[in-house]
Amino acid sequence: MEKNKIRSMKMLFSCFLVCFLLGGSIFGAAPVALAEEGSYAIDLTTLEKTTYGFTSVDDNAAKIVGTISAMMDSKQIGFEKIDDPDFKETYSLDFDKDGSYDVLYLTGESSYGEMIFTTVIMIVLDTRSITNEYVLNLTSDSIKKAETAGKEYFSTLNFLFPAPHVHSWSSEWKMTSQVHYHDCNALLCPIIEEKNKAGYGKHTFGSWKITKEATASAKGTRKHSCTVCGYTVTEEYSLGDSDNTSKTDTVKKGKVFTDSKTKAKYKVTSVGAVNTVSYTASTNKNAVSISVLDSVKLNGITFKVTSIGAGALKSNKKLKKLTIGSSIKTIGKNAFLGCKKLSSVTIKTTQLTDKSVGANAFKGISVKAKIKVPAKKLTVYKKILKKKGVSGKKQKITK
Repeated sequence: MEKNKIRSMKMLFSCFLVCFLLGGSIFGAAPVALAEEGSYAIDLTTLEKTTYGFTSVDDNAAKIVGTISAMMDSKQIGFEKIDDPDFKETYSLDFDKDGSYDVLYLTGESSYGEMIFTTVIMIVLDTRSITNEYVLNLTSDSIKKAETAGKEYFSTLNFLFPAPHVHSWSSEWKMTSQVHYHDCNALLCPIIEEKNKAGYGKHTFGSWKITKEATASAKGTRKHSCTVCGYTVTEEYSLGDSDNTSKTDTVKKGKVFTDSKTKAKYKVTSVGAVNTVSYTASTNKNAVSISVLDSVKLNGITFKVTSIGAGALKSNKKLKKLTIGSSIKTIGKNAFLGCKKLSSVTIKTTQLTDKSVGANAFKGISVKAKIKVPAKKLTVYKKILKKKGVSGKKQKITK
């Protein structure tokens, strides 16, 4: 969470600096000093995009840095340093020392011509325990630390935090093929995972309704809807199909299908917003050419083929030509081990990595094998494939 917020503020900072140099304000009205001399107000309630924050590159920035530094040096506030190459100092700060970090604090320096600007960025963290105004008065020890270090400082920093998040759940349902839930319409909702949102649950389907009658020679169509959210599934059916069984009800993670069209076995790896399967074996023992497609239709449902299982075509004595589709992300160990006649391999996917290709995946293929890979991946794939078994002097990897 902290690293994501740092990245978002980095992108915004260049805009802030230009705005300041042109005489504009940053985050709305510029922070103003309180009536009491030596005090400074920092408003953290201002909203810019999706981040609550405060940015200063004016004359007070150095004083803010001096004040915070003195408080950390004297351990008046809790803090934890975060490594970040683009900012001189990056910390999580715990103002009330209750163990919950309240803000992300970044400082650095920027130059414009001969001018050097001190930069201060503060971002409210989701872990904060402070939900309104909070005043930090420098202790005598903190003041001593600041003066010893020769730093300018404010005697008081007055922080104004945004109110706690209040959910505003939408009345409309959000749906996937498996579940439903309500989104929160309020800005900066901390709930990201669907399972923690209001109304989350699996669909509860009612009875099927026939939209086109099936005959002995033609399939019909039918539909049923979730009784909670109204999500509707429409599918074809044949005479004799159960009125209460959906094709999607029979497709679950881990189920193995044999597809007569592609003459292969597939294992379901995910069902939901994206349906995926793994290619696990060929059912055609005499095939000399095999293509692992980008997608396949099983039980009336389309699945992306994203992996090739371990030992999927191991020791296949007939295979000479292989095409690996563009959706493949992983290839299991020993996938093509011992395919001695496999002399032509075309790899279309650009998603393979050293970790996603298993050991000995291509070991023992033809000593004269030619492997064609995407041009932009030639250098990377050469290194990967050599580690996984393509190391013969006469074996070639080309684009």
